[in-house]
Amino acid sequence: MPKPEIIGQGDSKIGIVSIGSCDGAVREAIDVLARQKIAVDYMRIKAFPFGHDVETFLSLHATLS
Repeated sequence: MPKPEIIGQGDSKIGIVSIGSCDGAVREAIDVLARQKIAVDYMRIKAFPFGHDVETFLSLHATLS
């Protein structure tokens, strides 16, 4: 089972999660945010079911409802 790809140190308040073909758009958005001095962590999920890495990433970042 492929592990998710995680970019960032895990210390940003903002975490972006992506599944599927929107990886390029998310990376572009991360570059735009970086130019505005907004740091984010990024996780690209590559397989189901989710493993421990996904749970850990989600627990380190706030969720919006």
